[in-house]
Amino acid sequence: MPMPETLSGRAYLALYDRDRGRLTSRGFRTQLLAGAALADLYLGGYVVDEGGRVATAGRNQPTEPVQAELWRRIDESRPRRWQHWAAQRGLEAVIRDELSTRWIRIDRPPRFLRRARVSLRDPRAHTQLRTVIDGTLRGPMPIGRMPEQDTMLVALLAVAEVRPLITRQRKREYKRRIDEAIARGGAPIDGVRRAVRRRVAPQRSGKLLVRDGLG
Repeated sequence: MPMPETLSGRAYLALYDRDRGRLTSRGFRTQLLAGAALADLYLGGYVVDEGGRVATAGRNQPTEPVQAELWRRIDESRPRRWQHWAAQRGLEAVIRDELSTRWIRIDRPPRFLRRARVSLRDPRAHTQLRTVIDGTLRGPMPIGRMPEQDTMLVALLAVAEVRPLITRQRKREYKRRIDEAIARGGAPIDGVRRAVRRRVAPQRSGKLLVRDGLG
């Protein structure tokens, strides 16, 4: 079975931890999935960078449901920076519904304060995804000559700190190529990185307050 064609679909599959048989709880999931959808729009020419802000390009709305949802939000909003759109909630359900037709099985639907439990319909798609990621990390082809969708996925997973397929050890081992992929990713990846930093900052501030006896 082939992988999903979209970055958002591939990013969702990359969350699946086959050793544990479930989606990982580590990393910045919202930022990964929103950033992947944003990168899909960027690579497809549906959005462009205008002075550090996202703007819809002179094209019709995309037909792919996840991209269409995010494109609509962008088109109806005032100009906002990339990190704003890389932190959008509500996209995971759209991605999950799209993947449920071929790639995943929803074993337990989500409820309030409880995430969905999913499994793989065909592990071969996940194996193919791992092969693509491994090939991007190991080379030997230079990052700049590899498919942009592949290097964008590696950059997204690294910046969002999603570990099933890019562990901390692998991030250290392939640091140079990951850094090159991040640099190549441009505005969408920078937006995800800034969205992650914004999400982390309050957590770190809270830890400092507790440590200083102010919490």
